[in-house]
Amino acid sequence: MATIDPFDWSTLKSVHAWTRLSDIPASATHLGGVLYRLAPHVYVTGVPYNRQLEEVTGGPFVTMLLWAESDGAARRAQLMEIEADEYAEVQPPAEMLLRGGPVTYGEILRELKRSERETFREWADYRVATDGAFVQRVVNTPPQSFCFRRPTEDHNERCYAIQHRLS
Repeated sequence: MATIDPFDWSTLKSVHAWTRLSDIPASATHLGGVLYRLAPHVYVTGVPYNRQLEEVTGGPFVTMLLWAESDGAARRAQLMEIEADEYAEVQPPAEMLLRGGPVTYGEILRELKRSERETFREWADYRVATDGAFVQRVVNTPPQSFCFRRPTEDHNERCYAIQHRLS
């Protein structure tokens, strides 16, 4: 299994929500919609409006950090573009994982059930507005969400993307 290129995830996780993308010290490539790549496997969601939800110049404004196996996996997780998905066996960075480094659905659930985290939720995303296609299952424990490709529970399935909502 490959490891990602070194990137300062801790610093990126400390960026405040609604920071201008241009204020982040990394070169961003627009991949479509609100998705921007900062480095291999490192993405952010950048929206065209500010904290007051007003469209203003100077954006986009960053609201979420994303680790994903590939550009296609990032497009699936953020833009619901399941056709763009590209599989890759890449280890998520430790800074984006829960204590103990769980990466499979079963490991993540076990850690959440025994940890001091108070709540976690699970749901599935579908492209309801277009064709109703299944996109992903999500295990959410704020500020993180772990994304899985299969519509049914598989305790051995690895997460393909991890979203981190900025505060």
